[in-house]
Amino acid sequence: MTEIEAMPKSIATAINEVMLSLKGPLIHDAKNDYQKYSYTSIDGFLKQVHPECAKAGLIIIPHEKSCTISDGGKFLSVVYEYVLAHKDGSTWSFPTTKHIVVPFGSGTAMGTAQSYALKQFMRSLFQLSTGE
Repeated sequence: MTEIEAMPKSIATAINEVMLSLKGPLIHDAKNDYQKYSYTSIDGFLKQVHPECAKAGLIIIPHEKSCTISDGGKFLSVVYEYVLAHKDGSTWSFPTTKHIVVPFGSGTAMGTAQSYALKQFMRSLFQLSTGE
């Protein structure tokens, strides 16, 4: 088993503060008319989560670890790694990664992958309910 670097107290405290401030499900600000459901878009997600991270002094730093296009060019596969930092300068570089696969074929595939990975990372880090 790999030894895990201890999380700095300032980062643990900041994560806890964000978790406490976002108690209820996030507000749904978008609709999927085709499948008939509402959801929290990445913009809505960031609008609700970012201010709470800023208040707590928590900074999330994304790093694109790898990016490949499938044989035949139908899918984009991206692995992002996230480092957590605090405004006091402490960092926690526990290798937290998200692997995302999205349809490839337009100029928005990379943005879609980046948005979805960040949303899923924050959703799991802060244990957020989105009602999805």
